[in-house]
Amino acid sequence: MDTAPRDAENRPPSPVTLRALLVGAVLTSLACVMDLASLMVYNGSYFACDFTLVGAHFLLFVFALFVNQMLRLLHQGWALEPRELLTVFVMLAIGCNVSSMGLVGYLLPTPSGLRYYASSENRWSELIWPYVPEWLMPSDENAIRHFFEGLPTGETIPWNQWVSPMVWWGVFLLGLYSVMLGLTVVFRRQWMEREHLIYPLAQLPVEMMQQGPTGGLSPFFRNRLMWIGFAIPFFIYGWNSFGYLLSQTSGYTLPPITLGKSVWVPRCSWRLSFAVSFPVIGLTYLINLPLSFSIWFFSLLQQAEQAILNVVGFKLDVGGYQPYSTAGPILSSQGFGAMMAFILITVWVARSNLWQLVRRAWTNERASDDEEALSPRAALLVILAGSVLMGVWMVRSGLPWVYAPLFVVVVLTIFLALTRIVVECGVPMARSPMIAPIFLINAFGSEAFGPAGISSLGMTCVWAGDVRTFVMCTGAHAWKLSDALRVRARPLLWVMAFAAVLAVLVSCWATLTFGYRLGGCNANSWFFVSGPQYPWRYVDRLLRVPTDPSWGQMGFMGLGAGVVWILSILHHRFVWWPIHPIGLPIAQAGPTEWFWFSIFLGWLLKRVIVWVGGVTLFQKTRPMFLGAVLGNYTSQGFWFVVSVVTGVRDLRVPI
Repeated sequence: MDTAPRDAENRPPSPVTLRALLVGAVLTSLACVMDLASLMVYNGSYFACDFTLVGAHFLLFVFALFVNQMLRLLHQGWALEPRELLTVFVMLAIGCNVSSMGLVGYLLPTPSGLRYYASSENRWSELIWPYVPEWLMPSDENAIRHFFEGLPTGETIPWNQWVSPMVWWGVFLLGLYSVMLGLTVVFRRQWMEREHLIYPLAQLPVEMMQQGPTGGLSPFFRNRLMWIGFAIPFFIYGWNSFGYLLSQTSGYTLPPITLGKSVWVPRCSWRLSFAVSFPVIGLTYLINLPLSFSIWFFSLLQQAEQAILNVVGFKLDVGGYQPYSTAGPILSSQGFGAMMAFILITVWVARSNLWQLVRRAWTNERASDDEEALSPRAALLVILAGSVLMGVWMVRSGLPWVYAPLFVVVVLTIFLALTRIVVECGVPMARSPMIAPIFLINAFGSEAFGPAGISSLGMTCVWAGDVRTFVMCTGAHAWKLSDALRVRARPLLWVMAFAAVLAVLVSCWATLTFGYRLGGCNANSWFFVSGPQYPWRYVDRLLRVPTDPSWGQMGFMGLGAGVVWILSILHHRFVWWPIHPIGLPIAQAGPTEWFWFSIFLGWLLKRVIVWVGGVTLFQKTRPMFLGAVLGNYTSQGFWFVVSVVTGVRDLRVPI
């Protein structure tokens, strides 16, 4: 293979310019503050809680449609080009990855919550405190208490108390994010060029970044069907939000437009959701029919399985709840085994490409800037060095050294599996059925880790617990976006690194500022009340009542893995086989149970449209479904602005 760099005149342009970096830095900072203000001040919409990255899309929409066009009217050369908008969007996406749900929403409240929520009743100060390194959280109890309750009048924010913990966490994040981005480089060629995955979440930003044939506004914004799709959710949520605003300011009310419902079946304790989500419907419309069918089919099947288990009374005794395993021990184990099998099969399918990459790394064959963000050798060294750094940090935090490598491998496998699922089927709220700490406890029992190791596993819930958005997924989409806009990929690697540092700093500043000024306990209850106690209650239970290895859960993991293996064989051997194995790993996750009906609607609409008008009608109606996605995102952003202007809280637009 010829990998010599292209001639300068044929070389794709760089997406990075000074003005793009400046605009990206300003908007990324704004996105982080907007997300945290919505959660902590106005109790509004979630701008960064999953892979939809609502805040990033909303700000790109406002900038591309309004600000950039105003700049073009003032002077043709002042408007940012599509390649520069790519830099801006990638920075925005990274900002949304870390501002709340992806990192900082847990990074500050969870470690400090261990001290704040300790009491004479739970005795965490005796059970857990002695085994948690002091460098992971502030040492001053007043600094922690005021973070949750608000500063007394006249006192200032104790910034110095947070510097040392943030430096130590920063060391770990350096390793984690390096490995994440390195893995996306390793799998880029396989997923984009050999398997031709469609990356549904990348399609909307690409449409907004494009220019018309002679420059100017993107054809996407000139499409009438797009605006029809846009108007539907914007009107519905606008009507409901305006009605709530009236009730808070004048006492008048408007009858709300209700979308979806849930049905409770008491005999089998089954709550069947019929939630309607326009982003989920729109994104489902973009993917292949077997993929979307498999997701809603397996979700219903797994819910029915749980209902049957409830009726017959069969269950596994695991001693209590397991954090972030919303489906119960049986189904979460099945799903986790299915996810591990799915990603192992994915790696096996990619074996020839991976082996070629290893050979190129051995010979130190360099990739041109426009082909890869890193050379093969650099990518593998980054993954190795980052993994070692993560492992050493975990050992320093209390995890026994013999288990640290396995934990790092398992948690990175989860991140890679979720990334693969999202880039292939675009499910914006995919989540692992089981988190890595629970898997290790199930496999070896709690006594194998000791009190310090169990406490260390509890602390990993900061970054490996409620895994619903993370940097690896944005990295994978960044390479797809650079390919779609025909720009060099390597500069984007440094853009993402810069954006991650900026976003962490701004998000920590905003979280501490809002927490100390307003009191974290007055903010979003999950991030400051329920969430900070969630992992420590599990640690508390394991320290009080140690558990043995759960062979029952390991057996159900094997069952899930076996089913995916059989489905994969059928999928690859028989073209007519209608069920894709990708649906099983995420069928048990809470978000899939909530939105299975929206996935069904997206599948049904596409099936009918393709049956009526074929691919031509599908392509013609595609902007309308993208418009519905954008209409929801824009509605969330618009009503947040209304909250800021009016001071009315709880103006929340659902996904």
